[in-house]
Amino acid sequence: PHGTITVYLTFLDLPSNYLLNLLKNYGFSATFFLTGADIAAAPDTVRRIVGDGHNIGIYCQTATLDEVEYASELLFEAAHTKTVLVTAGNGTTQDFAQQCQENGLVPCMYNINGITGQNGQPISNTAVINRLNGARGSNVLMLGLTENNDGTVRSIITHLYTNADIFEVTTVREVGYTGGDKYVR
Repeated sequence: PHGTITVYLTFLDLPSNYLLNLLKNYGFSATFFLTGADIAAAPDTVRRIVGDGHNIGIYCQTATLDEVEYASELLFEAAHTKTVLVTAGNGTTQDFAQQCQENGLVPCMYNINGITGQNGQPISNTAVINRLNGARGSNVLMLGLTENNDGTVRSIITHLYTNADIFEVTTVREVGYTGGDKYVR
């Protein structure tokens, strides 16, 4: 009733093989934000993410740019790719975004939180689906990955897939770069 809702699908942390297979089966591309430690711990998974056509960004847990150079070097070593996409997840502030832009990086901020709810508790699939159903226009959905939430993530992705007449799922990319400001869609 309110037009197509564009959902930019993003994740924090390494995906399981199950999640990568699910995305492949549904034909969805996503952006995975990884720390240097993630990249160092699982270079084969990083190569699969890139090989499956997904994007990788750098996740700065401390909301400082100190982590970016280290993680970027590891990313290039693991998958021979570079990125300018950066997030600090819940800690992505306007100040952090400005620092990113001043350093030639593209900050990714989300407007649908699938990471944590109140008191740091994981957000339920029902809460995320309700937010998606109430969304309008373009939305960045950020989902946190844990060892135990494949089922939660599966239900959200299945909801997006089964409601393809409402949701257009795409991936965050750098667009509009003309030598000046960079921004993501």
